[in-house]
Amino acid sequence: MSASSIVIAAEDSTRTSVSFAGVVHPPRQRYRDPRIRKMEGLIRHNPHLKLGLCDLAAAIALSPSRFSHLFKRETGLSPVQYLKLTRIQKAKGLLEATHLSIKEVAGQVGLDSSRLGKSFKEIYGMTPLQYRLRTYAQPADARLLAGQTRVWPLEPVP
Repeated sequence: MSASSIVIAAEDSTRTSVSFAGVVHPPRQRYRDPRIRKMEGLIRHNPHLKLGLCDLAAAIALSPSRFSHLFKRETGLSPVQYLKLTRIQKAKGLLEATHLSIKEVAGQVGLDSSRLGKSFKEIYGMTPLQYRLRTYAQPADARLLAGQTRVWPLEPVP
């Protein structure tokens, strides 16, 4: 399934419902398999790590195909989709809460800046810079457009 089919459907304080190809996968509150819960926590708390499907499966002594099947059954997303969504959500939080550059944010979530930009735009419909500029007051936008590359600190829009 292509990454371009990711659409944020709804957010609550703990989890996000996601639609892939028009099918909404609501967040699950209970897990039947503690191995999957462990891997979900590992991904969520360490989005910056280079985690591959084989690495995740080996950590809980499952084959990659079985791990992928169980993970998707439990979370509604494949491990790769979950990792991508987790990284982009973490980047969104960093863009809102810090004054890190886009390149620094990308490094914090384990991506390069071009991959972050492409993935962020697929999910939120705008680049990380556009998102950040929407988050902060208009005077900052004017300074950035006037040619300043660092316009921090900025005041958030109330």
